[in-house]
Amino acid sequence: RLGYVFSTEQLHGAAVEGDYRARDELTAAVRASLPRRQRDAAPIVAGAALLALEVALDRWQSSGGATPLAECIVDAFSTLERLGAIG
Repeated sequence: RLGYVFSTEQLHGAAVEGDYRARDELTAAVRASLPRRQRDAAPIVAGAALLALEVALDRWQSSGGATPLAECIVDAFSTLERLGAIG
């Protein structure tokens, strides 16, 4: 997937622009769902969620589809959830 995205400057630029758009849209949605005092965390929450999804997709692709995508997503977001316990 990355090889394709980086194959031309135009494709890479479009992919980066798409990533920024997705992050901005998710940030706005997260911000709207958070209490006012926690809204500053919205970009971090959105970015972490998108990265967890990217990790899940990479793991699924690496398995050649042998591992169900849903399982990869659950695993990635479970890891994200456990980050709060790191101490």
